[in-house]
Amino acid sequence: MSRPLLILNGLICLAGIVLAVLPPQSVYLQLYLCDLALFGLLAVSFDVTFGFGGMLNLGQAMFFGLAAYVIGWLLLWNGADLAYAVPAAILTATLSATVVGFVAVRGSNHSLLILTLIFVTVSYTWAQNQRDLTGGDDGLILAGTSLRVFGHDILATGRYRFSMLSFSFAFALTVYLMWSPFGRVLRAIKENTLRADFLGYDTVLVRVAAFSLGGFIAGTAGVIYAISFQHVHTGQLHWTVSASALVWAFFGGLGTLAGPILGVLIIRPFEDFTAMWVGHPKFFTGFLLVVMVLVNRFGVLGLMLSGVDRFRASLGGKGRGH
Repeated sequence: MSRPLLILNGLICLAGIVLAVLPPQSVYLQLYLCDLALFGLLAVSFDVTFGFGGMLNLGQAMFFGLAAYVIGWLLLWNGADLAYAVPAAILTATLSATVVGFVAVRGSNHSLLILTLIFVTVSYTWAQNQRDLTGGDDGLILAGTSLRVFGHDILATGRYRFSMLSFSFAFALTVYLMWSPFGRVLRAIKENTLRADFLGYDTVLVRVAAFSLGGFIAGTAGVIYAISFQHVHTGQLHWTVSASALVWAFFGGLGTLAGPILGVLIIRPFEDFTAMWVGHPKFFTGFLLVVMVLVNRFGVLGLMLSGVDRFRASLGGKGRGH
């Protein structure tokens, strides 16, 4: 990870903290920022498994929706304190990702893609058939529940701050792990699994750990969704949620962490804008993605970093000329 990229990732963490400390006055804007933050984390979860680990994983929706439902069930049935409900939801998503990882990572990327797609499809179908438990397409309404942290009720601004701080913590932890020896080993396995195996690394265990981290990040995103919007529905478990994360990550730049965040910051507002004029904004999103791949296969962030490198090279050339 280059120094400018590390600085950019640090600025994203700092931005989340600043936005939490200095919330906007508009409740709509608070919800919109939470929307960008949670879907940014969802895209980052894909980047960890594929951008860094080389594992084409479409299971994010399962972990995302599962964590949101665990929060919903605990709040509706037990009136649980968020201090206990949030860790329980994220732990459930992480453990489910670990189980899926143990099953899926032993095969090729094609079989991994198919297996994770099967898992997410089965989870969505099960949720649709258990309407008494999940609410089906209508989902579970949490607006009437009391949201408390250590016994203290939190209002709209409190939920916003909780969500933005959760985003910053999850993103900072991911940056740290991808910068650590674990992240370097994961990238080495992606580049050459056989060589990493010969060097003595347990490639299966490392890949499963990456899956678990992806589940943790997606679970945190699901928690933010449930707390911010106070609504959980089966659509969160659909494979198209994972496909959206894939698009955001590819468009922003894989293997960067900041790139998927940038992809969400560009594509989500772009789709909201085009939806006002046309009925199928995804068509234009696909067009944007194709153009970006043709221009620079490393995404928007790759295009920006290559521009910075060219600018530095030009400055160096001028310096030598003088």
